[in-house]
Amino acid sequence: MRFIPFNSKAYDEYLQRQFIREQMRHPDFERSITAWFQPKICLETGRCTGFEALARWFHPEAGAISPMEFIPIAENTGMILPLTIKILKDTRNLLEAILSFSDLSGSFRISFNLSPVLVNSDTLTILEEWVKDTNITGNLEVEITEGIMLKTSEDILQLFHNWREDGIHFSIDDFGTGYSNLSYLQSFDADILKIDKRFIDGLPENGKNVSLVKAIILMARAFGMKIIAEGVETTAQADFLKSAGCDEVQGYLFSKPLKLEDAAAFYKSNLSAPVK
Repeated sequence: MRFIPFNSKAYDEYLQRQFIREQMRHPDFERSITAWFQPKICLETGRCTGFEALARWFHPEAGAISPMEFIPIAENTGMILPLTIKILKDTRNLLEAILSFSDLSGSFRISFNLSPVLVNSDTLTILEEWVKDTNITGNLEVEITEGIMLKTSEDILQLFHNWREDGIHFSIDDFGTGYSNLSYLQSFDADILKIDKRFIDGLPENGKNVSLVKAIILMARAFGMKIIAEGVETTAQADFLKSAGCDEVQGYLFSKPLKLEDAAAFYKSNLSAPVK
């Protein structure tokens, strides 16, 4: 007979996963998912150039449930597509709210994260049709990871090309944390490269991070891409990134993710702020 010691932490985590799965089957699940929006700031002018839409789940009894917990389960249970469409609906609502007081150019974009689970012909076609019907393509940006590029077939590349033809923009998220391959940058032709927070942490004191960030910026420039740094939390980090040639930043130094109405108010107040 073999005995396995009881692990209370592992058991609690199992119960939490089971709870999340059960709640995702509840009719109110999609309504309880909302997008919160983190501003992106131009380092040269200090202007808000857009937002990143982030999924948030506030359960009426359990309270806030971390995306680190519910996103993987949504991907495994097939709920990631309705969740993504809900985020896109909130994105459309924020664009409409901002359009009530400001004319938006194509340079203003709201990005959302595309799950690798959704990268197949049928699902991408559903998303493309939904986005085109809502007329938000010109201000929409799709964030993809290196893992997606690694698995992308010619058929999928063509679908993404169709999205670009419709006016949708693309950024590469978490660059350098996966299977970096310059050939993917050539074939994918993305507009923006995002530097992951783990490379920003420790700047400007950490010499290795300084070298890595400078190299990433130079490489992105060679490919004609704009550079955004994530997770900027200090003025010293922002100053270094500006001097290194980074275009935009997002992070707690400027703002945490905001509810839709607060994001609209943030953008409105930023419009009236003096340009740096």
